[in-house]
Amino acid sequence: MASQAMLELPALFWLLVGCAVYVRTSEAGAGRATWIGLGFSVLAAYLTKSNYGIVLALALLCAFAFDGGWLALMRRGCEAACHTDDQLAATRRGQLVAIATLSVSLVFWFAYPTKIVYTARSLINEPRGPSPTSMAGLLFYPIDLLWLAGSWPMLACWLLVLAATLRRGPLRGDSRLRFLTILLAIQFVLAEITWTKIDRHILPMVPAFALLGASWAGRTWGALRSRARRIVMVAALLVILAWHIGRIAPGLAAVAGGDPVRELARHVALAARRSGDRVLVLGGNDGLTAPAAFDWWLILDASMPVTGAGSLFQKASPVPASGRRWRRDRWPGAGLRTMYAGLPLGAPLDAVLAPDTYREQVARLLACCPVDAIVVLPEAQRGTYRELTGTFVTRVLETLGFVPNSGNSLVTAAEVLPFRRAVP
Repeated sequence: MASQAMLELPALFWLLVGCAVYVRTSEAGAGRATWIGLGFSVLAAYLTKSNYGIVLALALLCAFAFDGGWLALMRRGCEAACHTDDQLAATRRGQLVAIATLSVSLVFWFAYPTKIVYTARSLINEPRGPSPTSMAGLLFYPIDLLWLAGSWPMLACWLLVLAATLRRGPLRGDSRLRFLTILLAIQFVLAEITWTKIDRHILPMVPAFALLGASWAGRTWGALRSRARRIVMVAALLVILAWHIGRIAPGLAAVAGGDPVRELARHVALAARRSGDRVLVLGGNDGLTAPAAFDWWLILDASMPVTGAGSLFQKASPVPASGRRWRRDRWPGAGLRTMYAGLPLGAPLDAVLAPDTYREQVARLLACCPVDAIVVLPEAQRGTYRELTGTFVTRVLETLGFVPNSGNSLVTAAEVLPFRRAVP
């Protein structure tokens, strides 16, 4: 889970900031600066990872409709959460300030037409995983909630606080609980209807569940007047926490804990430093680990500079807003460089490393960056490119002057394909 969450951590941070600022705006005395900060937090979440910003913006718009009484103008029974006319007017002014802040910022951000085209391409879903219309696709994310929670005790706590929130009293009486529930609902519905089924796409639900749990823990603590009952509550929470840690602890083992991909990253890094060879690592976006995580381990091992990370630099539109073609033709020096099938996401088909473009793109890289050895990482069984088999990759690399090397000291795992440059 950590390898996938690492891709989302900056966006999760801004999502959490947006939730915290909204909580502040729901309190009395929230000034204009707070509402402006709310708009900028949505912008920061969007710029960090577009789907986070879209989910947060949709949740805020729905919450604004309830908090500002906008729904009451169209339907009775949806009165505003504010208790006085002055509070209602102040809330509506603040909401308009937040919306204006975000709108003006996005106008400047999308000033370049090429940026609009690239954003539209990145929002198009690619079929990945089970079909949304199949039973496996419909149950993909409900079952994935256990992975998201980390353990059965934590999942049970999440469902308990959600059930406590989904009642008329809490939803109408507390705008904060209502906003978090809306955020959960929007994220889950969007995940269900999309064609791309990836575990980490429901990570935005984690902050909402955590804040709901903290809110109900505080409410329960305040309702328990007896010291004995509070001691029992603390003891129960400690037992649940200990059970949860016991379930997730095996997944937090050190690098030497037996994970084959982590062991591979360490071994490839040490061998490249020891021999001084220039090594190209070919992997896939659907490999055994996320490209960003694998690159991060290699960078931490001081065997690959940041400029060699394919997860960072194997992207960008062929013709960005500046009008200059994107190039990455400078070898970072002795050490490693990575390249992943399926990247860059959202780029035209001829710019993505795929079976049809595999030979062309690898040959282009080898033409400007001489390589001493190549290591090919295994693809996941449910990967997007099932054609990238060992036979296919071996045949392509042989045409480029590389032959399999069973005695290569760069790798030890039998599933990994090592290649060396053929001697003329």
